[in-house]
Amino acid sequence: MEVDPNARPIVCKIMDWGRAKYDLAKKEKAAKRHEKVLEIKQVKFRPGIDDHDFETKLTHARRFLEEGRRTKITIMFRRRDLRRPENGVKILKRVASELAKVGKVETRPGKIENRDLTMVMVPLLGVGHSVKAAEKAAVEKADATERKRLARAAAREAAETGDGDAPSKPAADPAEATPAAAKAARAKRTPAAAKAVSAAAVKSAPVAVAKATPATADDESETADPAVKTSETVTSN
Repeated sequence: MEVDPNARPIVCKIMDWGRAKYDLAKKEKAAKRHEKVLEIKQVKFRPGIDDHDFETKLTHARRFLEEGRRTKITIMFRRRDLRRPENGVKILKRVASELAKVGKVETRPGKIENRDLTMVMVPLLGVGHSVKAAEKAAVEKADATERKRLARAAAREAAETGDGDAPSKPAADPAEATPAAAKAARAKRTPAAAKAVSAAAVKSAPVAVAKATPATADDESETADPAVKTSETVTSN
C-alpha cells in the first residue's frame, strides 16, 4: 500500500488488506456516529393557492415549528406562473406574517431555482426546542415556586404562633428555681459534696447500723433462756 506517492522514491508499506479495510470501515462508522444530521421539513405552496389549502398547509408548517424543527417553505411555479414571480413572494410574506408568533425567517427568498422559490424558517425557541416542552417546564417551575412560597408562609405563621417544629426546652427543675437552690444543686454535683452527703446518710441511720453489728456477751446473758435461770435460783435456796 502506498504511504506517500509524491515522494521519490515512492514510499509503500506491506500490510494486511483485509485488516486495512476493516479499520477504514470502523473509522467511517465512528465518524457517522458523531455527525449531526440537520432535519428540514418542507411545505410546498402554489402561487394561486386557495385560502382553504393555504390554511391547511400553514397548519402543517406551524406544527413543525412548534415541534422545534427547521421548516422550508417552497413556492412551486409552473409554466406561465414564472411570468409573475411576485405572486410567489406575496405568498412567502403572508406565510412569514402568519407564523411570526412561532418562528422567524432564517433564509429569505432569493432567485428562482428549478422553478422553485424557497424560504427557510426556524422556531423562535431554537431548533430542537419544542413549545410543549417549554410550556411544561414553565408550569413545573411555577408550581415549584408556589410550593416554596407556601412553605415559607407556613413557617412564618408557625414562628409567629409558637407552634413550630423546633424542639421545646426541657422543664426546669423545681430545686433550681431560685439562684440559691441552683448553687446548692451545683455543689451537690461535686465529688467532695457527694462524699459529705454519703457520710451524713450513714450517721442518720443508727438503727440500721445497730442491726448490722454483732451481739456482745452481756447481750447474750440477757437473751438467755428464762427456764435455765429459774432452775439455778431453786438450787441456791
